[in-house]
Amino acid sequence: MVDIEAPETSQMIGALFTDGSCSGGDTLTKFARAGWAVVQVVHGTGELVKALFGPVWKSFPQSAQAGEWLAAAAAYQGADEGDCSLNIDCQAVIIGLSKKGGGGHDGLTLETLGRASGEDCCVTRAC
Repeated sequence: MVDIEAPETSQMIGALFTDGSCSGGDTLTKFARAGWAVVQVVHGTGELVKALFGPVWKSFPQSAQAGEWLAAAAAYQGADEGDCSLNIDCQAVIIGLSKKGGGGHDGLTLETLGRASGEDCCVTRAC
């Protein structure tokens, strides 16, 4: 996690945004590399407060969707219970989290939900 202004807590609070991405692999998929990120910003100004990011591990498909799932999992793990709004831009992740499984990344879905109580992150929505 990168603390931009060294906040008092290591947990993320307030407005959180997730994203996954993938580059390369247009012609040779074995060269594709994917990543994920969660950022905490100041509501209203969009000023960056914290950033949490990393690669999609080798055991997952190197795809933007896998990055989206890992970003959601990281957001739930790093979020302060009940004190944040989680903004997810991937409809498949939102649907998967609402169904509690049943998607292509069931293990990750269940792991993410296992970390999330009903109190975590008050809003999950597509932005």
